[in-house]
Amino acid sequence: LLALLIYSLNAFSKSNIAIIDAAGRGDISKVKSLINSGVNINQQDEIGENALIEAAEGGYIEVVKLLIENNVNLNLKSKWGRTALMRASSKGYADIVKILVESGANLNIKDNRGRTALTYANQRGHNAIVKILKAAGAKWKTKLIIKKIKEDTFYEKNYSSSFYYSF
Repeated sequence: LLALLIYSLNAFSKSNIAIIDAAGRGDISKVKSLINSGVNINQQDEIGENALIEAAEGGYIEVVKLLIENNVNLNLKSKWGRTALMRASSKGYADIVKILVESGANLNIKDNRGRTALTYANQRGHNAIVKILKAAGAKWKTKLIIKKIKEDTFYEKNYSSSFYYSF
């Protein structure tokens, strides 16, 4: 009985992680199948990634829509504090950003370094996304803080734009 319970828990865990993998590959058929089988669509892996973050980063708009239709948590953060909105903003996927915004994603969540989706979009030169986020109410931060990240790298946090300096 104990062996059966351990096997069942292990299989459950693998199927929950499988949705993250399938979403990250844009495999909508597999994602649908896993959702229909009852997996936890908010499951996070060991670094905090989840199906929505993976789909958003990969630009898989149909997978993003499917996850939203199934009530995925729009604001889950990875180990580094990054959300699906931040990933889509960073990658330049304006259509996904718009869907996430319209679905209620929090615009002003900060990652572990104080950056927001607006910061990522601005930093990468994605002006269309900056406009989408600003129109939806995303706020610039004006307080300038220099924080040492590594021995040779600094960045400005909570500023209207983030800049990286390497020495």
